[in-house]
Amino acid sequence: MTIAVAIIFFEKVLQTIECIESAVDNRTKIYILNNNSSAGSFQSLHAATKHHPNLIFIHSKENLGPARGRNFLISQINESWIFFLDNDIKIITQNWYDKLLPHLQNESYYEVFIPQLYNVHENADIKFHKYNLLNNTVVGEEVTDNNTNCFPGGASLVSKSLFTRLGLYNSDISVLEDFEFSIRGLMVGQPVKAALIYDVVLHHNHIYSKSNKDKRATKIRYAGQQYQFAENYIRENYKIEYYSGWQQWVNTQMQIMVYSSPFHKTKRWILKQIKKLR
Repeated sequence: MTIAVAIIFFEKVLQTIECIESAVDNRTKIYILNNNSSAGSFQSLHAATKHHPNLIFIHSKENLGPARGRNFLISQINESWIFFLDNDIKIITQNWYDKLLPHLQNESYYEVFIPQLYNVHENADIKFHKYNLLNNTVVGEEVTDNNTNCFPGGASLVSKSLFTRLGLYNSDISVLEDFEFSIRGLMVGQPVKAALIYDVVLHHNHIYSKSNKDKRATKIRYAGQQYQFAENYIRENYKIEYYSGWQQWVNTQMQIMVYSSPFHKTKRWILKQIKKLR
């Protein structure tokens, strides 16, 4: 069994470097999609990581978004398992490859393995869910037995055979693509077979974007209209009721990454004090 690492790079150079460095292992290739980042950002990334021989850079002349970006990576990868990592995630477990391999060898029932995911910006581990269909409504329920039928697309080890079985990510939507994929499996009566594992740990961190490039990338990635479109698409395509709760989540991420710097907090406090004096 072979494992490849797959990363989508859209700005956030320093975090992408950390992500790559955490994943380096001489037994695996790391495929990095340059998802139309600026030339300067790619040059910085390449200069910082070019000493690693197993990196394979793939370039797109347009920003494909998460769904089409992952589909593009899947088409370029021959390994049987793909460890997808968002570029603001890093692997904390140093011997991650040795930890993952026994799961593949001994738990062949599963198509996806989901490592423990700690959100640094929330100071909490992610509580994963699974989907059920109740009265024509897709409902997310907290996982209680380490078995689930959905997975985070940018923080999971996925068998390529799953994409043969259910198809690729839906290219009609640019976000909620992993939710749609899991709902698709549920709706056709062939749910994703995924397991939570705890011997590999990932850290995910949404940090304040200091550069205009990173702010622009964040605004593109978390544009509310694309989330609304994707949620509506899922409802209409499957004729179901479905609510992802994207509004509050997106607003929070934008606040963290674009608007909430120490400078902005101080500025808001000063403006409040000035207003009191008027």
